[in-house]
Formats: sequence, structure tokens, C-alpha cells
Amino acid sequence: MLNNIRWKSLLYIVLVSLFLGFTYNYLSPNGIPLVKEVIEFGVYDEDEITINNTGDLDFTNIKLIDLENAFKLYNKGIKFVDVRDQWDYSDGHVLGSINLPEVEFSPQHNSLSLLSKDESLILYCSSDDCGLSKKVAVELLKLGYKSLFVFEEGWETWRDAGYPVEFGGEF
Repeated sequence: MLNNIRWKSLLYIVLVSLFLGFTYNYLSPNGIPLVKEVIEFGVYDEDEITINNTGDLDFTNIKLIDLENAFKLYNKGIKFVDVRDQWDYSDGHVLGSINLPEVEFSPQHNSLSLLSKDESLILYCSSDDCGLSKKVAVELLKLGYKSLFVFEEGWETWRDAGYPVEFGGEF
């Protein structure tokens, strides 16, 4: 009988805890969504460099690009933004890129002063397994940046292709 009571008490505590946790999460302005939001990004068109923003958050304004197109845009002078942490950035990054670490991202970050909302930006992180560049692109879109590209293959592919890189630098 003692075991029966303990299991009932344990079940009661778990159910009350779940109820309180879900209620707090639902009421909290920073609650975690129970269902993951799926974001559809646009497809890069080689003739399209600037994108008009209608004022609505249209995630198709964020274009996914591959290595070949990233290098073409690099040669056209499009600015690269490295969203990896400062130590990874210091270990190597695309030549001339700006470091805007996802882990430190905020609308007041110093690196944002180096970026114009009207210029085209290419965001990248380590590799195609890294989703940080997509997260930062969404946040930049919310802040009013209009022409955003995500180089999905990332730093490792750029470096392995022998494209321009540099090491060190300010974070």
C-alpha cells in the first residue's frame, strides 16, 4: 500500500508541474513555441542583387546561395557577415568579412553600425550543418535589412575552395 501512495503522489506532482510549466510558457512573452515555425527562404536568382522590402516580413527576401554564387557576389563587392563566435572568426574568415556573432546578437551590437540596411549582405557560419546564419538573417530582416543572402555551405567550404581568407582580426 505504501508503494501505491508514493506512485500516486509522484504522478500528482508530475502532472501539477507540467500544468504549471505549460501555463507559464504560454503566458510568458519569451515562451518557447510548442510547434516549430517553418520558414521558407527564397531562391537566389543571379540577376537579382537588391530586393525590395514591402514592409511585411517576407522570409523569401532572404535568398539561399551556394559557393559559386557567393564567390561571384564577393567579386562584385557584396559584404560578408560571419555569424560565428569571435574565436572561430579569429581562427579564419572570409577576407573583409565583419563578425556579428549570433550568440551576442542584439539590435545594439557594435557590428551593426558597420552595416547599412540598404546594402546587400551575405551571412555565413561554419558549414551547411550550421543554422546560425539563417537565424541572424531572420533577425536582420526584422530590423529592416532588405537584401540578405545566406551562404549555406559556409566558412569550411569557402576555405577549402581556396578563396580569399584572412586570420585574426578584431571581433
